[in-house]
Amino acid sequence: MCEHININGQDVIVCGVRVTAKYCECGHRGTFLCDWKISARKSGTCDKPICAKHAKEVAPGKHLCPEHQLEYDRWKRKHPDSDARRGEQQGLFQEVA
Repeated sequence: MCEHININGQDVIVCGVRVTAKYCECGHRGTFLCDWKISARKSGTCDKPICAKHAKEVAPGKHLCPEHQLEYDRWKRKHPDSDARRGEQQGLFQEVA
């Protein structure tokens, strides 16, 4: 996508993909996206941006936002003998490809 802009009286054309930074609810830049599975979303996951402080890593490369951390904790209380790998198998969050 190209955009025509004027910089100090000079007309220029800027082309390329613009990446918009995504931010955690706390205002810090989101370095992770929530991996909780949500079938209604096109990506299949929550994808809420979360900063390192608020992301909970529940399996290697699997991070949850604060909202879905609570859901995961509820699931863990109901399944005390389960681990994160079983959570992936039960469809709680996206498996690593």
